[in-house]
Amino acid sequence: VSFPPVNTPDDHPGVRTLVESVNAVAGPAQIDGFGAVADIAWFAEAGIPSVLFGPGSGAGAHGVDERVEIEQLGTGAKMLAVMMVAWCGQAEEEGHDVDRGGASRE
Repeated sequence: VSFPPVNTPDDHPGVRTLVESVNAVAGPAQIDGFGAVADIAWFAEAGIPSVLFGPGSGAGAHGVDERVEIEQLGTGAKMLAVMMVAWCGQAEEEGHDVDRGGASRE
């Protein structure tokens, strides 16, 4: 199985929104490459921009002692919540059709 490389540009609106959300919750975001096999390769191959994001440092990921601190998990959840709220508002401002499943903003 061959996994195609993924290189979503730093200036992609989704990347910018995620970086701004991380900055708002935890301080300066760090954008790095990640040399591993990941399912986002299939999204990229289908033309869907993607990023890998998660709480903690990633040290020990997928190892015998894999773990993330509970505080880091909470911080990661806050970052994603801020990103989702910002992204949904941004999508509407840019004229994209946003399906809220019957939900309204009011």
